[in-house]
Order: sequence, then structure tokens, then C-alpha cells
Amino acid sequence: RVAEIARFLASRAAVSSGERGYRHLCGWVAQNVHTLHMGAAEVYGVIQESGEKDGRSGQYAFINYTIFRRACEEAGFSPPALLSWLKERDMILTRGRNKTRGKRLGGVNTECVAMLLPKGEEDGWQEVADAGDLPF
Repeated sequence: RVAEIARFLASRAAVSSGERGYRHLCGWVAQNVHTLHMGAAEVYGVIQESGEKDGRSGQYAFINYTIFRRACEEAGFSPPALLSWLKERDMILTRGRNKTRGKRLGGVNTECVAMLLPKGEEDGWQEVADAGDLPF
């Protein structure tokens, strides 16, 4: 009887607000990639590889904190709770006890959330170069 019911129960990861928030923000980054570089008319942040001084590897989205907060709240996620979840899993670059990091955007030092982006297919994500590569 328990085995029958168990297959309908969501896993702990599926229920996790932090996991859902992270997946949402990864989708948000993909949707707003045109605003995440310095040549954009409206700059929300930048995407770049982590530097050697960080002691980490991977691609990070540096998102202006105000924009990050708005993206979280519009989707129903708590920005402080999501930042705590990301920090516990070492998925953001931080400065000391802060959960943000300073980044120069357009010559102005701005507080940003530096969020690790998924690496690729091993994380369940697939790179799509153009519309011809879409699986549907």
C-alpha cells in the first residue's frame, strides 16, 4: 500500500522552494540574456567565467541585486531565502558574510548576485545555438 502511494509523492528536491527558485532564475537568465552584457541598451548584469582568484570554475550570471530581487518576487520566491539556499550549496560568489558581490557595470560599482549557471547536459540542461536546434 505504501509503495503504491510513494510513487505519487514528490521528491524532497521537487518540493524544495530553493531548487524551484534556482531553476526559475536559470530560465530567467536565458530569457534575459540580451540584457546581461555591457552592450545592451538596458544592462541587468553580465555573464562571465569565474576568475582564478575565486578558486572556482564555471560560468556565473552577475545580476544587479535590485533586478534579482524583482525577478524573485514576481515569481513568488523570497530573495533572502533563495540567497541563503544558494549560499548553503556554494552556488553564489559572495564577499564575506554578504550574499552579494560588487561588480562594475558600466563603470559603476553595483551590488550583484553572482549565481553559478548549470554546466550543461549533465545537469539536465542542453545548449541550443539557434531555433534549428530545438527538439520540438
